[in-house]
Amino acid sequence: SAPADAASAVRHMHFPAFGPDAAKFLVRERSIVGIGIDTLSPDSPGVAGFPVHHIVLGSDRFILENLLLPTTIPARGASAIVSPISIVGAPEAPARVWAMLPATA
Repeated sequence: SAPADAASAVRHMHFPAFGPDAAKFLVRERSIVGIGIDTLSPDSPGVAGFPVHHIVLGSDRFILENLLLPTTIPARGASAIVSPISIVGAPEAPARVWAMLPATA
């Protein structure tokens, strides 16, 4: 049966996400400029406080959510161009994202 309220619905959601330790590692050890994920959030559903959001955004990095990630994009070597819409006063916005693939030999 369907959950009765939004909080209950979130507890029943399941999708891959980043853990706080992974986010800290990427920010501190890999000097990332941001993370992208093809799910609703980099945080696990039902985890209180959105720790991955706080770690990444608190380090002045960006988060891209709900990406369509084609399998033709290699795990290494591609670059991304991210073009968010500028909305005054908004902490988030829709964005267009392009992948630039490395030249093949």
